[in-house]
Amino acid sequence: MSRAEAADPTLPGEIQAECKRWGEVQAVRVFEGWGQAGVKIFAVFAQPSAAQSARAGLDQRWFGGRRVEATLYDQARFDRLDLSG
Repeated sequence: MSRAEAADPTLPGEIQAECKRWGEVQAVRVFEGWGQAGVKIFAVFAQPSAAQSARAGLDQRWFGGRRVEATLYDQARFDRLDLSG
């Protein structure tokens, strides 16, 4: 990803504001440089049910001109920063 394509620094706040619709968001992490998508975004919810609702509400939506592919992610892998999945 070129410097011009870098994620907007306001992106974490925008993601947190959007995800609050489904429950308490404890953290938002943005990782750049991942394949064609270029960016992986993780929203950590206080409750698993909120994460499930957010996944259902966000998957295949458009956000910032890009289609969202929302999936649930294993907490232990995230804690190890294993972002390969």
